[in-house]
Amino acid sequence: MAASAGGPGSWSENILTYFLRNRQITAEDGAEILWYHAANHKCQMSDALKSAAHMIEADVLLPSDGSEHGQPIMAHPPETGSDNTLQEWLAEVTKSNKGIKLDFKSLAAARASMLFLDNVKQHLQRPVWINADVLPGPNGSSKVVDAKAFLDTVTSFFPDVTFSLGWTTGWHPEKVNEGTA
Repeated sequence: MAASAGGPGSWSENILTYFLRNRQITAEDGAEILWYHAANHKCQMSDALKSAAHMIEADVLLPSDGSEHGQPIMAHPPETGSDNTLQEWLAEVTKSNKGIKLDFKSLAAARASMLFLDNVKQHLQRPVWINADVLPGPNGSSKVVDAKAFLDTVTSFFPDVTFSLGWTTGWHPEKVNEGTA
């Protein structure tokens, strides 16, 4: 039976409510939520799963070399390869009680990932956040993901997921960086 939208165990359940209900935090305070970012490679994923983090963030892209038969991998550009596929990553993370945030680097990666996520949905009764950079930001050089197509793709599989939409950024140590003064 599917959890109701925003209710206990749904992907859109408020993360504070989820972690309070599971006694992993003591107050309804976002500062209590610990994050582990870039848990992409198997060693980083393992460290994240052993850590005190409540939420694990990882990046999803399609390999550029055609390996893994076009299966989504866990890597952050400029990397184009990984020792960890999305399928392997999900198999390990579903054994934990940690929330997840997946950062999709392209619309193609999101489309290729939906069936893998659908296959483990019943094992992910926790907050799931889906992210993509859909707007150009200061000094951003990465290509943005088409917002409408991204939202349509994800909600066609998971209408109650929490989105964490962002914008491209780029920080350069030798330049004045917009928005950082």
